[in-house]
Amino acid sequence: MANSAMPYYPHRIIMNTNMSIVSMDIRNGKVHGMVHVYDRISGAMERSCEYANNMPCGRYCEYHNDKIVYQKILHSPEIIAEACANSVLN
Repeated sequence: MANSAMPYYPHRIIMNTNMSIVSMDIRNGKVHGMVHVYDRISGAMERSCEYANNMPCGRYCEYHNDKIVYQKILHSPEIIAEACANSVLN
């Protein structure tokens, strides 16, 4: 994933793809925190999403001209499972 030409950060991975630059917060070897996706040419932020233990949860946003054009709240599988269990038990 990372190579010697990329800077090393102990709690973040920065990857280059053909189209984007991706920055991921890492905790205990898992994606945990914010993930940001930037356009490789312009550097403009394209998307961001909160993660917990390698799963998207929290706010997901898409950007255009540095403004949020779409956002959605994502729920972790644990929250969904708990809500389903509560609805069945009540």
